[in-house]
Amino acid sequence: MSSADEQETSSKKRSRRGHAFNPTTDMDEPLFRTGNSTILYDSMVIQCHYTCSNYLYFDFTGLVFESKSVLKAAINTHSIVNNRIIKYKKDDNDRARAVCPRDCTWILYATKEKGKSSFIIKTFRGEHTCPMVYKNKRVSSTYLAERYASAWRAEPNMSIGGFIDRVKKDDLGDISVWQVYRTKDKALEKIRGSVIEHYKVLWDYCEELKRTNVGTTAVVEGHGGEFKRLYICLGACKEGFMHGCRRLIGVDGCFLKTEYGGQLLSTVGVDGNNGLYPVAYAVVETENGENWRWFLELLKEDLALHNSNGLIFMSDKQKGLVNAIGSLFEHAEHRTCVRHLYNNFSSLHKGLALKNLLWATARATTIPQWLEQMHRICDICPEAYGWLELKPASQWTKSHFQEGNRCDHIYVDDIYKRDAYRRTYTPSISPITGPQAWPNPGLNPLTPPYYTKKAGRPKKSRRKEAGEQNTSTPTPEAAANATPSTSGNLSRKGLTMRCKKCGQAGHNKRSCKGAPPPATNM
Repeated sequence: MSSADEQETSSKKRSRRGHAFNPTTDMDEPLFRTGNSTILYDSMVIQCHYTCSNYLYFDFTGLVFESKSVLKAAINTHSIVNNRIIKYKKDDNDRARAVCPRDCTWILYATKEKGKSSFIIKTFRGEHTCPMVYKNKRVSSTYLAERYASAWRAEPNMSIGGFIDRVKKDDLGDISVWQVYRTKDKALEKIRGSVIEHYKVLWDYCEELKRTNVGTTAVVEGHGGEFKRLYICLGACKEGFMHGCRRLIGVDGCFLKTEYGGQLLSTVGVDGNNGLYPVAYAVVETENGENWRWFLELLKEDLALHNSNGLIFMSDKQKGLVNAIGSLFEHAEHRTCVRHLYNNFSSLHKGLALKNLLWATARATTIPQWLEQMHRICDICPEAYGWLELKPASQWTKSHFQEGNRCDHIYVDDIYKRDAYRRTYTPSISPITGPQAWPNPGLNPLTPPYYTKKAGRPKKSRRKEAGEQNTSTPTPEAAANATPSTSGNLSRKGLTMRCKKCGQAGHNKRSCKGAPPPATNM
């Protein structure tokens, strides 16, 4: 072959491959060139069509794809944005033949280029002669999670109906409720990352936290490579509490709403302006005496609470917590949260009058005031008076608090002055770098704790206490349509149900077995 023939052959090969797609300049409005030149269709084009409204068409044969996976992703996108069903007649390592099966002329046939991983279109007829569909199996939860990731990031609590309407508005057809659930899970995992991967770098996270925030205590414990518990007290929070907060510590625990369960133990202080000040927290498998003692031992060392005189703890008096505080802080006061006290009180002694008197008794600042309120409770309900008599008054009413720990003094303690407030909030929390900047992350990976999934639908809302109102803010649409009987602010517990069909009490019309009352002659 002469040199001229070789040059002509090389020129023909170059003309079939064409130009590469430039994501920097072509991403906003990608163009598919026609004529003798083509573009190299890569994964960046696929990503564009997740966010662009332009329809995807294959204009001619000779279009080159970097791999078979990119080719199939492009066909999938074409199927979705054009509302057509596409199936594969051939699908092996070297060939792919896609057709529209409903008496349609649309067909695409591509083969693998010799010695390469790329695929090139050999046959293509791009006109659809079939009607559009509104239930496309290719509109999968994976596709929807990829396309609407930014929407879920902006609104992670998007309603099911709202997302379904959004998909319909974008002409992607009908999707089921379960598709929405799967889409949300995949989108949030893409945004937040995998929980399993988070456990793998937990050691590295704690080391980075200690490196960027001097004075921080971060303790991780595991057993056989499985996570057991975690304790964190940031250096800035530690310093602010020790130099500017009152010697009062609130402790409590709550359930974690994650796929692996667990409980969060936390401690908060009170600044000079009566604002809550976070001090330390721990993640444990369960709230028990052993974990509370472990948590409070670390807290005692961090805050140098070796002298417990004048120290006050406030809690809900969980049994394991009471024992841990009593053994570690012998001279500290342990007060009861009056809200928890009232919840237990109201389960036996109900009524607005008793509720108001209980709170007035707790706020009494002198012994005579306390006795006056207790006598008023006794006049209304002697049983309620007897119930309160069994509770140590030094734990729930101001009138019996130690003199040095009261808040209603004539003089102003230094802790309430401006300098103390500045000392509380002068220390700052420094941001940390991401895992990509950590040296060798995941060398000592932990696995999530073993968790047995409970039967039934997981609860999303906190369990309300007896008589507690719903304090959630309704949407404007819900508020506009709400009525006193349907607003959901008050519980219907304790109300007598009456049937609208027969007029009898104790059941509703759905379970009614009696005949309706006779009509009244007018």
